[in-house]
Amino acid sequence: MNGGSGGERDDYVRFLIVFHPRCGSSWLRSMLAANANLEAGAELLADKQSADRQRAFMDAFYTKPRKNGIEAVGFKAGPHQIIDKPAFVEQVSRLGLRVIEITRDDLLKTSISQIRRGELAEQAKNATGKAVQNLVDGLDRPPPSTINPAELLRQLRRDDTARNDAKLVAGLASSPRLTLTYETLLRDRHAALDRVADFLGVEIAERDDFRPRKNTPDDLAEAVANLDEVREALLDSDYAGLIET
Repeated sequence: MNGGSGGERDDYVRFLIVFHPRCGSSWLRSMLAANANLEAGAELLADKQSADRQRAFMDAFYTKPRKNGIEAVGFKAGPHQIIDKPAFVEQVSRLGLRVIEITRDDLLKTSISQIRRGELAEQAKNATGKAVQNLVDGLDRPPPSTINPAELLRQLRRDDTARNDAKLVAGLASSPRLTLTYETLLRDRHAALDRVADFLGVEIAERDDFRPRKNTPDDLAEAVANLDEVREALLDSDYAGLIET
């Protein structure tokens, strides 16, 4: 493609972040968006309530000229937000998008975090008037939760399906793909950003020291008040391998 006139260009790199919930996608997006040469949008398909609207938005978003200096443009989308997945995959290929898949290895902590985010949202709404779902300044981590084992098992099944959907959507497109995990971001975010920079072929220079405040601590005893009850339920389920005995 040729660069646009009047200080604009249309030869920027196009990318898409495919995610499933509670995997660090907001953290990744915010780190990318902190760079002036990158445009990294949030969940821009979430309010597009038909396949036609999603398709039209994608075409417009990825074809409009950007100002000179913008080297890569993208946003994030979860498979649960995509109405027509086969058409979406075809569009990703047609638009030449580079796909960044971000997931989370620890399914159990994913599901517990999903349950606890409702408590966090309620706490945040009471404190700030806004029901945020990630810890922000001025909010404390919620105390250990009493989790209904049956609810947790249902959430595990939903998250297992969502994670597989993310891999399916990311893998079906005949497009370049980079896979990251929440765990790799936590372990070394600079190394993860180096991989993204190489994948997109752009510089990611802005790297502040921000780290997310985890809603669910690594020690599940600090997150789940009735951990013994939850452990017993898991040991009698298809997810017995997720918890230490």
